[in-house]
Amino acid sequence: FDFPLLWQDVLDAYAITGDDVLWEWTGEGYISAPVMEPYKGYYFFNRDNNPVLNMPCFVQPADEQLPPAVASSTAPGSLRLSVEPAQAYDEHSSISTVTVGWTAEAGEGLDEQDRYMPPAFLEAYRITLVNDALGTAYPYLHREYRPEEASNQVFDLEIKGEPGVPLRLRVDGLADLPQEAVYLVDQARGTQYDLRDAATVVIEPAEVFNQFKLIAGDVAFAEKQQAALTPEGFYLQQSYPNPFAGSVTIAYSLPEDGPVVLDVYNVLGQRVRRLVDEHREAGAYKLEWDGTHTAGETLPSGVYFYTLKAGSYRETRQLTRVR
Repeated sequence: FDFPLLWQDVLDAYAITGDDVLWEWTGEGYISAPVMEPYKGYYFFNRDNNPVLNMPCFVQPADEQLPPAVASSTAPGSLRLSVEPAQAYDEHSSISTVTVGWTAEAGEGLDEQDRYMPPAFLEAYRITLVNDALGTAYPYLHREYRPEEASNQVFDLEIKGEPGVPLRLRVDGLADLPQEAVYLVDQARGTQYDLRDAATVVIEPAEVFNQFKLIAGDVAFAEKQQAALTPEGFYLQQSYPNPFAGSVTIAYSLPEDGPVVLDVYNVLGQRVRRLVDEHREAGAYKLEWDGTHTAGETLPSGVYFYTLKAGSYRETRQLTRVR
């Protein structure tokens, strides 16, 4: 056919069970599409594996039937998570998004409140929900709602990116969410981000596909879930803020118990401060440094290096102090 066709007309003419969202590829990511335009390709989840899709070409063209544009928003009781390259950050844009939430209409398994995500064949950057308990061979979701009474929940996330290239993750809807604690946890590194403290965080993918957990619930539940997550490897996170003027936060992860040393050096290779020198258990750690020398004096502006040593592991990162 050579005219636009409303996707709703296709749905009315053909009984599609389950997910009924039509997706369009924009060149950077997928967006939902209300209209099928001529000579363009689209994606929908063919859950029933039907070989034929009826196209009701007897209907009127869709030019005058387009639904009004709806502003992007987050419904009460839900969170929208967005990712994009950190260097291209725009608080009003995103390349890929997912939504999680709670509603009385949702069930424990797959239902009409949930929506699938197209496969990650084309995107360079992408966030998706992963639920292996759906009872389907395809576990990737764009939206997942759970029963309202099940307020303490853990959602599995997969974030696609380029190893070592920072991504910025933003969370919308926290103000309307009743859960006291909301954390994002990097499973491989054990790095934890308190999203109540900062709704926008920078993450650094270690692989092409990276596994995260979103923990939401009361404080006791969140702390128990975090304590149960042991990092899969050693990791020294980039300090933040960087550059820093007052104090700086340094975080690191340990997959096993053992002695840990964390030192700060100047550009001449001289140690100016030892921040950690003790035996520590496996887990994720975070500390603040006020930019002072071992003797307590404030260090001058400049470039410094901090090094983590744990067993045979050694990693160094750079930070900049400004005054």
